[in-house]
Amino acid sequence: MRQNVRILFVLCACLAAPAERAEGGEPPPPEAAGAPAAAGAVSFLDLTLCCGAVLTVGTALYAIVRRHARTAQSRRPAAGPSAAGPRLRERVNAIAGRLGRIIEGLRAQGEIKALKQQIEFILGATHTGLDVIDCQFNLRYVDPEWQKVYGDPTGRKCYEYFMGRDCACPGCGITKALQTKEVIVSEEVLVRENNRPIQVTTKPFQTAGGEWLVAEVNVDITERKASEDALRKSEARYRTLMESIPQKIFMKDRDSRYASINENYARDLGIRPADAVGKVDYDFFARDLADKYRADDKRVMETGQTDEFEERYVQHGRETWVQTLKTPVRDDSGQIVGVLGIFWDITERKASAEALREANRRLEELATVDELTGLWNRRQFTQMLGRELDRARRTGARLALAMVDIDQFKSINDACGHAFGDLVLRGVAKALQGGARSTDIVARYGGDEFMVLMPDTSAEEAASAAERIRKALDGRRISDGSRTMRITVSAGISALEPGGPADADGLVRAADEALYAAKHSGRDCTRTFSQAVRDRPADPRINLRAVERLRRRVLALSRRSREAFVRSIRGLVHAQEARDPFAKCHSENVARFAVGIARTMGLDPQQVSTIRRAALIHDVGKIGVPDGILWKPGALTPAERRLMQEHVVAGVRILDQMRFLEREIPIVRHHHERYDGRGYPDNVSGEAIPLGSRILAAADALDAITADRPYRAARPVPETLQVFLEEAGRQFDPLVVDALIQWVCRVRQRLGGTGDVTVADLLARKPRRARVCSSVQTSLR
Repeated sequence: MRQNVRILFVLCACLAAPAERAEGGEPPPPEAAGAPAAAGAVSFLDLTLCCGAVLTVGTALYAIVRRHARTAQSRRPAAGPSAAGPRLRERVNAIAGRLGRIIEGLRAQGEIKALKQQIEFILGATHTGLDVIDCQFNLRYVDPEWQKVYGDPTGRKCYEYFMGRDCACPGCGITKALQTKEVIVSEEVLVRENNRPIQVTTKPFQTAGGEWLVAEVNVDITERKASEDALRKSEARYRTLMESIPQKIFMKDRDSRYASINENYARDLGIRPADAVGKVDYDFFARDLADKYRADDKRVMETGQTDEFEERYVQHGRETWVQTLKTPVRDDSGQIVGVLGIFWDITERKASAEALREANRRLEELATVDELTGLWNRRQFTQMLGRELDRARRTGARLALAMVDIDQFKSINDACGHAFGDLVLRGVAKALQGGARSTDIVARYGGDEFMVLMPDTSAEEAASAAERIRKALDGRRISDGSRTMRITVSAGISALEPGGPADADGLVRAADEALYAAKHSGRDCTRTFSQAVRDRPADPRINLRAVERLRRRVLALSRRSREAFVRSIRGLVHAQEARDPFAKCHSENVARFAVGIARTMGLDPQQVSTIRRAALIHDVGKIGVPDGILWKPGALTPAERRLMQEHVVAGVRILDQMRFLEREIPIVRHHHERYDGRGYPDNVSGEAIPLGSRILAAADALDAITADRPYRAARPVPETLQVFLEEAGRQFDPLVVDALIQWVCRVRQRLGGTGDVTVADLLARKPRRARVCSSVQTSLR
């Protein structure tokens, strides 16, 4: 029995030995940390089962011992109390206490193992690696997830295994952490993982044995780096866009302080973009402008609405006009935190618009005011006469009309020239204005005829007023410095009175007849219509002569008016051509080419003049075409082409305001039609296109092909003529093409018949009618 008990004690002592070491006895060797369990080691489950068995055996042992003690005591009743009982009880209690401590240690190891499993699961789920490294860079521990990727690197050098290096990495976070005893956060690139980026958090700690180690938490930041790279590229594209566009862009905070500006704006301010941050408008602009800019910012931020407007912009002493667009900037919560602005220079556009308004005003003025004398012209006078006549009829007021004509004006023009004649006309106009009342209407009615409409005036009063003006002119001398001439005028008076003319035409005819009577009476006098009727001769041919005189005057007026309007419209054409450097002198060249073709076709001088005037103004509608389309080096988009084609109709709208250009307007409208009917704007074809338009189309194409354009270089004349031959019957009238080639042939013959004809040759020689060449092919040789 004692032998059996001894054996059981030995077993308990053996099982308690691990517990003693766990309680603070001999510590486990350092290399066992984190390493797999040694072969033959007892698992937690095995230890638990063993402990249970030991407890069971101990309990049984204790019962046996107690029973054995009682039996021995019963057998020796005479003896004294036995000392073996207490000693055995103490031994059993000690064994039981040791077994309890073993069980508690095993339970703590189980909890630690469960916590370790939970940590490893979290690290695996978040793709986070954990390792422990000593001060010699040896890997003491690597979590299972990383072991799946890298294998088991325990005991290897970290820089060798992960980085592929033979020494510690420069600026190593482990070294810094061990030196500073602080947490170090850094970014590394794993060479073994195709340079996979990771963020490493290095935490130094000291073991119970006093050894310093570091724990590294490694987080895969590949996606974050990809997002950062995408953000950088997006910011670079945004910055490139900001810096490449010609507009000036800025962003301000709620206090109207600049948060950023683009390079174009900074260049205009003479600073770097970063220098503007935190500045305000008062740092760059005069106070009045800065006040306005800040007021605009405040309005946009208060209303939350985008605003667009035109405003002055002054920088470096130069004032320009800009178009500004400002919009509020909101944060993620929708609160307005600033304003974003963009503006661009519109000085040229405003100048063009102002020029157009001035041109329209000028055209309107030309439509109502005589350019030479500054008086109302015939068109405006006719309207005023109608209004005054209606007023007189409604109120019963009197109304008189005086027609004043310069005596022997044709002779003055022939003897002294038109320049002196213009001087005479201006002198007479000034005298009429000076002698008229403020309520009188003075106008130039024809070449050398003037009208004075006098409201609330009888014929006799009008005659007296006209006589005063005539006498004032009678003593006046007109001089241009080299010659002096005495000027006289004759006047005819008509009035709205019983038995007299009752409408506007009747008043004008009556005044004209009275004027003729004054001329017939020896000139330099005044006659009323009643006097003219009384003194009218019986010869009925007098009216025929008056009609012929009136016809000649109307023709002269029409011719002068046409030329005056064409000169005025040429100002618009020059303004348009100034916008397009490739179209310099285009209209003049087209006019010369068109005259050469028209004369070669044998047209009469009046038709040639009409075509010439149409050529000079054929591109007036391009004043409304944007510069970007005029200068575009490549092909136009369908929308741009439609906008370009609208210039023809726009030009016709401008010319429609001129009553004296009725023959030129159809030529301008149809000069982009094609002979095959595929042109614009009306898609007419063949003979339905006016002859002047067909000639103008060829002349326009000749200058366009032989001149440089943004989309191609100029082509020589012989090559251009070949294009015309190919397009005859399609784009161009064959007869016009034949005449064009004949004209070029004639110019070549005048140059000696050798060499190629150039555009300069065509423009340098005054076109004359040419005889028809024997064949078209001869002109190309």
